[in-house]
Amino acid sequence: PRAISPRDLSRASGRVGARLLLFSYGSGAVATAFTLIGREPSGGSALALPPASPFTLERIATTAQLAERLTARTCSDLPTLTRALELREERYGQAGYEPSGDVGALAPGTYYLAAVDELHRRTYSRK
Repeated sequence: PRAISPRDLSRASGRVGARLLLFSYGSGAVATAFTLIGREPSGGSALALPPASPFTLERIATTAQLAERLTARTCSDLPTLTRALELREERYGQAGYEPSGDVGALAPGTYYLAAVDELHRRTYSRK
């Protein structure tokens, strides 16, 4: 498997037997990697509203708005990333605090950590 860009999805979709590695990262503590193996579409999806369409890589990319979301990501320089990682390291395992980071760059609808109480219970807010 190799890394795949949104543009590659349409080219790979028609290739029976093609193996695609997908990677999903979360908060930094856990990530998931899995593969999809290309095959001929088997018909409509039972989960789709009429008219049903086959489960394809193009449909995944369109539904997830993959290209748009990747383009909208914010780039930062190495010192900024280092400061953010150091802050996470300092806060790891702590209780009774509210994060101090700026949520201005978060996309609308994003959930973010708003507070951790003395019993380590987390409270999230949505932008």
